[in-house]
Amino acid sequence: MKKIIKPRQAGKTTRLIELSEKTNAYILTANKRRALFVADLARKQNRNIPQPITVSDFRIGGFRGTQIRNILIDDADAVLSEIFGVRIDAITMTTYPGDELQTPTIWHRLKTWFRNLWEGGSNEEGRYQA
Repeated sequence: MKKIIKPRQAGKTTRLIELSEKTNAYILTANKRRALFVADLARKQNRNIPQPITVSDFRIGGFRGTQIRNILIDDADAVLSEIFGVRIDAITMTTYPGDELQTPTIWHRLKTWFRNLWEGGSNEEGRYQA
């Protein structure tokens, strides 16, 4: 299993879209709004991917009987929270050779901090702070 671990706005979803186009795997999202965002982003990038699906799609069984053999999960923390109905405080994962890991640089932390200020938000838990 590949893990793409990067800061916010660092290209994680774009990388999933690239993998989806290459493998024809569905992208699983927490909700419809996110699925529409992923589909729109793929369209803007001129990428041909299967329609992203949601946790609700799986719950109602809308994809039973299809040939889905593997999926790509966008924002795994949000997907897990949607599945279990609670906030996920921590998870563990094993890294393997080939995993795409990137620690946030000071530049990215500052950019995120200023973007949060500009949008009128606070530095919520989970967001990088300068």
